[in-house]
Amino acid sequence: MSNRLPHPDPLPPLFQEVAPNMAIPDPFAAPSLRWGILGAGGIARTFARDVPKYSNQQVVAIGSRELSRAQAFATEMGLQQVGTYGSYEELVQADDIDVIYIATPHMRHRDDALLALSAGKPVLVEKAFATSIDQVNEVFDTAEAKGLFAMEGMWSRHLPHYHFIRAAIASGRLGRLVEVSADHGQRLTHIARMTDPNLAGGAMLDLGVYPISLIQMTLGKPTEQVALGRLSDLGVDLGDVVIGKHEGGLSVATCQMDGATSMHAILTFEAGTIELTKNFYGPTKVRLTVFDLDPATGAAVSVHKQKWDARVPGGFQYEAAEAARRITSGDLESPVVPWSATREVQEMMDDALAQVGVRYPRF
Repeated sequence: MSNRLPHPDPLPPLFQEVAPNMAIPDPFAAPSLRWGILGAGGIARTFARDVPKYSNQQVVAIGSRELSRAQAFATEMGLQQVGTYGSYEELVQADDIDVIYIATPHMRHRDDALLALSAGKPVLVEKAFATSIDQVNEVFDTAEAKGLFAMEGMWSRHLPHYHFIRAAIASGRLGRLVEVSADHGQRLTHIARMTDPNLAGGAMLDLGVYPISLIQMTLGKPTEQVALGRLSDLGVDLGDVVIGKHEGGLSVATCQMDGATSMHAILTFEAGTIELTKNFYGPTKVRLTVFDLDPATGAAVSVHKQKWDARVPGGFQYEAAEAARRITSGDLESPVVPWSATREVQEMMDDALAQVGVRYPRF
C-alpha cells in the first residue's frame, strides 16, 4: 500500500556499531484492534489521522460531550462508518471497541480512564497521564485489579530514535551516560486551558513532561532535584528549569509556554554524544559523535561523526501498535512505557511543581 512507510532511513554504520541490537517493531505487523477515542480535540485528530494510515489499527468510534462535535470530527477526518457518541459513558459501553484512547484534557484523564476501565476496556492515556501521583496510582491499581492493559501515551518512547537511544545505552559502546539535557518551549498562552489553574494549566504537564520523560528513561529518577519557575498572575507555571542529580549523572530539563525554543536534546556519554535536533520528542534527525579513547589516559585520540534521518510519517502508529501487541498478548503493561516509568515521571513533575509553587485548586 502507498502509505506503508513504517521505518526511517537505514541505520548508518556508526549507529549500527553503537546499537548493534536495535530493532524497530513494524506497526503494520501488530494485531489489528478496534479503537474508540474519547475526546475530539487536536491530539485526537492526530491519532485518528495517522494511526489507521500507517498501521493496521482501526478507529471505529469517536466520543465527545456533544454529539454534534463527534459527528463533525468524523466528517472532518473522513472516517467512514465510525460510531459517534455524545457522551463518554455511551462510548465505553460499546461492544465493538477493543481499546480506548483517552485524548481529553489531562485534568480529565484519571476520571475518563477509570470510566473506560470500569467498562472492561483497556486504555491508552495521553500524556500527561494525570495531574498527581495519587491519580496515577488510582488508575494503575484499577487496571491491575481488573486485569486490563493501561499505558501512558508517551509516543516519543516508541519512535525509532528512542529505540536507538535505549539500544545505545544497553550496548555500552559509548561508556557511561553522564548528562542529559532537553528543552521544550512553545508559545501556547493563547490556548485558554493552558493558562487556567482550574484546568491544570501550565508548561510542565503539557511540555515539560517530554524532557522529564526522556531523562527518566535514560538516567532514571533523580536522587536530588531542584526546580525553579516563572508563574503567571493566576499561578500556573509559564516556564520551568529542573536540575537533577542521578546515580552517576546529571540532568537539565527546561520548558516554557510563552516562548519558542530550539527543542533540542543531547545525551553526553564518556565516549560520545547523541544529539536530537529540533522537536526531539517527535520524528527527527540524530547526530552521533563517537570518541576513541586512549586506554591509558582516557583522552580522545580520534573522533567519528555520522547523521541519521530518523524521521517517519505520522508517529502515533508506533504507540498504538505496541498497545495492540500487549493487549493481544494479555499483558497489563508495556516495557516501553512501564507503569513504574509513568509513576516516576509524575513524581518528578509533582516535586518540581511543588518547588515552583504551583497549587492546582481542584486537584
